[in-house]
Amino acid sequence: MRSLVSILLLLLLVNCVWGQQTELTPESKQETKTFEGHDGYISSVAFSPDGKTIASGSTDKTVKLWDVDTGAELKTFEGHDNVVWGVVFSPDGKTIASGSQDKTIKLWDVDTGAELKTFEGHDGDVLSVAFSPNGKTIASGSNDKTVKLWNVDTGAELKTFEGIGYRVAFSPDGKTIAGGRLGIKLWNVDTGAELKTFDGIINSVAFSPDGKTIASGKFGIKLWNVDTGSELKTFEGHDDYLILTVAFSPDGKTIAGGSGPLIKLWDVDTGVELRTFENHDGRIYGVAFSPDGKTIASGGGKTVKLWRADN
Repeated sequence: MRSLVSILLLLLLVNCVWGQQTELTPESKQETKTFEGHDGYISSVAFSPDGKTIASGSTDKTVKLWDVDTGAELKTFEGHDNVVWGVVFSPDGKTIASGSQDKTIKLWDVDTGAELKTFEGHDGDVLSVAFSPNGKTIASGSNDKTVKLWNVDTGAELKTFEGIGYRVAFSPDGKTIAGGRLGIKLWNVDTGAELKTFDGIINSVAFSPDGKTIASGKFGIKLWNVDTGSELKTFEGHDDYLILTVAFSPDGKTIAGGSGPLIKLWDVDTGVELRTFENHDGRIYGVAFSPDGKTIASGGGKTVKLWRADN
C-alpha cells in the first residue's frame, strides 16, 4: 500500500504539465473565485456546514481556512509532520479534522486555530477522514488497510475495521461506515459487523444524501444499491484520468467527479453529463458541494476554485 501513496505524490509533482496543456473553455467561465496561498499541491477540500468557509489540505503539511465571499485566507493550521491528505468539518462547524501521511489525525478549533487533539494508532498514512452525523465520532481510512473509529471527546480508539482502508464515508444516519480501495466494504458502526462488499478497485467513495446509494470512482463513476449491492449505473467520460474524488449534491440529483484537471457533473437519474469545468493548473484531488448546492469547490494544483453548479 505504500506504493499507492508514492504514486499519488508522483501525480502531484507532474501537475505543472497539465497546467501548460489546459485551455480556457466556455465552461471555465463558470469559475467564480480562486484561492491561492498554499505552498504545496492541494489534496482535499471541504465546505463548512454554513457554507461560509472552505478548508483545504495540502502537501505543504498545512490546513488552510478561506472566506467564501471575500476569498481571504482566514487561518493556517500547522502541526502535521507530512502531507495532509484529508480534511473535514464537524457537523456543528466548530472543529476540523485532518488526516496526514504522518499517520495521525488532528482536531483543530476553527475559531482559535488551536490544535485540540491528536489521534494516533494507524500503522500507515491516514488518507481520509469523516465525522459521524452527530459529531461524536471520527472515522479514518489508512493505507494500513484499516478503518478506525475514534471518540472525539476522549480521543479513544473505539473500533478497527480490517481489510480495506484508504477512503471512508459515514452513511447519513450514522449507522454504517464505508471503506474503499480494493473494493468497498460496509460495516455496522455499533456492532462492527461486515454488512456487504462491492468488488473493484476504487479511488473515492460517497453516500447519497438519502443513504440508499454509494458512488465510487476509478476511470468512471459507478452507483451501487446499498441494500442489494447491485451496480445501478456507470457514468463514463473521464477517459484519460483516474477519478480521485466524487461528491453528491445536497439534493442527491447531481454527482461531481474530479479527474486530471477536469470536473464533470452528471445527472444521477438519467446518467447525462451536464457540464465540464476546466481551468485548474493540476490534477484535482478534492471536490465538494456547498450546503445550498449552488457552488462546487475543487482543489487542484496549488489553488482552490469555486464554480457555479447551476446553469
